Amino acid sequence: MLGCVIYELCMLKCSFPETLPVETVQKELTSSYEALPLTFSEDLRRQVSDTLQADKACRPSVSGILTRPFIINNLRETSKPTITTLYRILEDLRALANDLERVHFNTTVGSLTGAVDVFFVFLDSREIHNLRQDYASRESRRESGSTDQTSNNSDTTNLVPSTTQQAEELKSETMKFVKKIKETTEELQNNLDTIRDETHYSRQ
Repeated sequence: MLGCVIYELCMLKCSFPETLPVETVQKELTSSYEALPLTFSEDLRRQVSDTLQADKACRPSVSGILTRPFIINNLRETSKPTITTLYRILEDLRALANDLERVHFNTTVGSLTGAVDVFFVFLDSREIHNLRQDYASRESRRESGSTDQTSNNSDTTNLVPSTTQQAEELKSETMKFVKKIKETTEELQNNLDTIRDETHYSRQ
């Protein structure tokens, strides 16, 4: 079956177009099929010939096919642009993490609160929901206690999130995001290095 699939992908037609199953079986048993034209490489023509051997014991396994030199070389060449692109994305992620970290350490609390909307786009939606829920809870408690202005004035003041509190929460969530980016980039770096080393090794 594998040989038939490879053959049909090359020729863009059925390898054994007979309508009767018995004729198809006879063709397969005698390896009677139209040979690939010379426009295909010798490696590929040999590949098709091997996979269409009448004796199944002589046919290569899938792993045997994938480890053939011309397959490995082609894979290595076609994977180069992808690896290069992934390394570029990796550097972009690192730059993003470094920029956010620099903002975290170099920006004052006052200026951070002025950029709350900008930085909230980087936060995980669940974390944003938790922050908003916490704020709504405090606001609800503040409103429920507003009937007694004399006794609860100092308490309700503490329930309203201050500018400083909002900024600190934002800084904390931003650093969580930075940490996640760095963990992701390290994992991506390891995977890319493994792929690069494997393709380099296979070439040798």
